[in-house]
Amino acid sequence: MRAIIIGAGRPPKKSQLQFLHSLGYTCIVAADAGAQNAYRLHLRVSAVVGDFDSIPPAIMAHYRAQPDCEFAHYARQTDTDTEKCLRFLAERGCESCVLTAVTGDRLDHSLSGLALLVRWSSKMHTALISGGSIAEVAMGEISFNTTPHACISLYGFGTRGKNSSVGIFSEGLVYPLRGEPLVFGEFESQSNAASGDRVFLRISGSILVIREFREFQRHGFLSKMAD
Repeated sequence: MRAIIIGAGRPPKKSQLQFLHSLGYTCIVAADAGAQNAYRLHLRVSAVVGDFDSIPPAIMAHYRAQPDCEFAHYARQTDTDTEKCLRFLAERGCESCVLTAVTGDRLDHSLSGLALLVRWSSKMHTALISGGSIAEVAMGEISFNTTPHACISLYGFGTRGKNSSVGIFSEGLVYPLRGEPLVFGEFESQSNAASGDRVFLRISGSILVIREFREFQRHGFLSKMAD
């Protein structure tokens, strides 16, 4: 199963959803009030997940009238509705999930969406779309095709302990990295760029890689999903 989560933030473009659909992302899960975004985008959803405390009655009635729409109620408040969707999908064997509409005007919600991306990428292939950008978590050695001069931003997230920084070596970037520790709030590789048509990264720890969505359309995910 390949799924798209629709949150209550700034909605994705319909063209982005159509492209994901062409890649097999046919399961759409609305995170509670995200059902409003799904309704405005005229989407049929596979499930509505959450504590159902912020869905207007008319939207709830619309999707309850859809015979193939599942409703999964999770009452616990320690998880966000988006994380409840991720747990729902993991229980059903989802192999890849794209988070959408989890960023927007509220900075805390945007940071929460990025935190979920970092946390869940070790459990299933996970990506996040925000505006014209796509974010993925990368670790170990990776290489990916790209367009010369395409913007690539890299952010490191350390872990607890003595060796908390993330080191990275790169080939194919305009501003090469030679083991510098990427420490969020101290040093980031923002608005770097591809120097050619391929980038190689060797990463100690894990990093967040942000590219333009059109680069994803041309070259796919950093870690290619099996057909």
